[in-house]
Amino acid sequence: MAVVLIAALPATAPAEAARRPPVVVIAFDEFPVDSLLRPDARIDSVRYPGFGRLAHMATWFPNAISAHDQTPKALPAILDGQSPGPGSRPIPSDHSPNLYTLLASRGYRVRSIEPFSNVCPPAICPHALMGGPGPHPFFLSKRVARFRATLRSIRPTPDPLLIFHHQLLPHGPWTYLPSGRAYRREARPWDLGVSSELGFHDVFLTHQNQQRHLLQVGFVDFEIVQLLDRFERVGLLKRALLVVTADHGISFDVGATDRRRVSRTNIDEVAPVPLFIKAPGQRRGRIDRAYARTVDVLPTIADILNLGPLWPMDGRSVFHRREPQTVRMPSRDLSRWVSLTPSMLERARAANRREKARLFGIGSESLFRIGPHPGLIGRSLADVVVEPGEAKISGFTPNVNFYPSSEHAPIWFTGGVIAKQSSARRDLALAVNGQVAAVGRTFRLRGSVTERFSLLVPEAVLRRGPNQAALFEVRRARLLRLGPAEAHVEQVGR
Repeated sequence: MAVVLIAALPATAPAEAARRPPVVVIAFDEFPVDSLLRPDARIDSVRYPGFGRLAHMATWFPNAISAHDQTPKALPAILDGQSPGPGSRPIPSDHSPNLYTLLASRGYRVRSIEPFSNVCPPAICPHALMGGPGPHPFFLSKRVARFRATLRSIRPTPDPLLIFHHQLLPHGPWTYLPSGRAYRREARPWDLGVSSELGFHDVFLTHQNQQRHLLQVGFVDFEIVQLLDRFERVGLLKRALLVVTADHGISFDVGATDRRRVSRTNIDEVAPVPLFIKAPGQRRGRIDRAYARTVDVLPTIADILNLGPLWPMDGRSVFHRREPQTVRMPSRDLSRWVSLTPSMLERARAANRREKARLFGIGSESLFRIGPHPGLIGRSLADVVVEPGEAKISGFTPNVNFYPSSEHAPIWFTGGVIAKQSSARRDLALAVNGQVAAVGRTFRLRGSVTERFSLLVPEAVLRRGPNQAALFEVRRARLLRLGPAEAHVEQVGR
């Protein structure tokens, strides 16, 4: 955490500080904006009420485009308004002047959280945790705690306050739920493999990874609710200049070798990112369909605060942006541009939204109906044919305890299948407390001969205290019980 007082600057009179609003910029990570949207391109406010609430008070730019597909170049572009350049590093000397220097020179106090970069100059952020560019491992395990600390820092202050927080969500590891709970404390080694390139070739695993991403987007929405509640609680919502955006998106194409490296086939998922800007005094939301870019964030803030003219920048205020002939994003190595016409990009995005709705529904529809035989979900074991199966399962936890007051919910069931006859894909059903709660298919990670499974169930199927799970192979409308599994209880704290 870097909470910085600009001691070298003159004290700001209370009346002058009151005329300068608090500026809060939240940059999420690996967040394609279409994850939030229904097929009609509107925000799914039932599934994501926090973003629906934000859109009702801010200007939303649904066509905002990222500056780069990697955080160390995409994040500084938000802060300095410049397109990424060859050889540029995410350090102050390569990105100055920037948002920090601009507002610090106007008497703003600065709080900066940059886990993958370090653009804030030492004179402004002497207590920054980062000694140089690159991720600090501590941030991956403390993402939620750091965001809560940032929320607590939002409060009336004698001098105006700038907060910039790069929140590593919904970026993996995917472990959070819309309720605010986590479903994994620590991932076992093979658990990490299911979300890596070792499983990109598998259709079911790819769909499940998108499911887990969308669940974590729900958690991001949970954080947006907390953010807006905090602003209201301390009485700063009306006065604040709030920007919510992301560094880049992510693709869920089956067979991809890299889910973030931009190409002509995935620019529709990697480039479009959320961008919401609530100006001081703004009370009513509106939609601006201009093709804004993340390099426009800094000049837009300066425009709203009437701080111009500034130094030459690639970005310009989003309120003065013209319609482009092409929408483009630089390649990973900056050697070329990946581009589409706006109409081509929108067609591709519309197709993505329709497919997402087909797989995961919209609104209050369940995110947990992916996989074969979805009609089994919700059925009692007493109403289907259950027979003994020949296959055995390992690493499976059939007995889990759940307490509503806990910050953890044991909804993820994983393990391996051991069978005399190998199966390329085995259809599965998972029952919790005697009722089918999930369906899926076994898979093999690339380079592995082990047949594995990974299934998630809704929190709603868990009851307080002990819960019993059972795994079945689905074959010709019959459920073949897999086991026996070694008895083991995963105790979730009260």
